[in-house]
Amino acid sequence: MADNYEPIMLPDIEEIQAEREEKIQRDLSFFSRALSFFICLPKPKRQKRTNINRDYYGAQERLVAAYFSDNPMFPEAVFEDRFRMSRSLFTGIVEELTLQCEFFREKEDCTGKLGISPLIKCTSAIRQLAYGTVPDALDEYLQMGNATSRQCLENFCTSIVHIFGPEFLRKPTLTDVERLYAFHENKHGFSGMLGSIDCINWAWFDCPIAHKAQY
Repeated sequence: MADNYEPIMLPDIEEIQAEREEKIQRDLSFFSRALSFFICLPKPKRQKRTNINRDYYGAQERLVAAYFSDNPMFPEAVFEDRFRMSRSLFTGIVEELTLQCEFFREKEDCTGKLGISPLIKCTSAIRQLAYGTVPDALDEYLQMGNATSRQCLENFCTSIVHIFGPEFLRKPTLTDVERLYAFHENKHGFSGMLGSIDCINWAWFDCPIAHKAQY
């Protein structure tokens, strides 16, 4: 029975090694030809960066004349509608950010020219938050580009949380809740309201009940 089996032929190691080396040489040759082809291609021309000379001084003068001068163009009601806060509160925030945040301080460049003022930086951040607009929506008015406006918004939010967070973002105490209840009742005429107007404990005239308990 054993004489019927054919002997097993082992592969030639030298032949396999020679095939591998030949394949490596072909791959290297192909890679070198492809590399030389890409090296010979003409390099694309580098586009020059567009330099826009923005009028920071003019933007500062227009902003002050519109809202922050002794006799501003727009009254307090228009300011509160556009900035979502009173003028005195906004100027207080600008002063505090200028004192405690390096980003909002007005600095000089290498030529001695002053940069963007803290008033313009804070106005750009507040307008983005109030209207939900893109960063460069007020470029024509505030003379501030996209990247700078984004930096203003990020630094404004971070600085506000860092400076005013411990006092205004803390959990309200019982005294705070009572004071907010009284303020809300005096201003809106609703008692026992904190945060939003709810329909649970208030009698509404002709109040629709189709969407009861859904909001």
